[in-house]
Amino acid sequence: MIQGKYPDAQFLCTGTGGPGNNAHGPDEKLHIPASKRLTAVLSATVAAVSR
Repeated sequence: MIQGKYPDAQFLCTGTGGPGNNAHGPDEKLHIPASKRLTAVLSATVAAVSR
């Protein structure tokens, strides 16, 4: 789906923010549970596209 819409794209930029996230601030946080889920989804997507 993504490849069909953006066939020349070389990067997929994502981010994970969670409760209390203060992106690009002095107390910036990374929401670990959301990051783990995003990593799993991206891994499955890359595997599916490469088949």
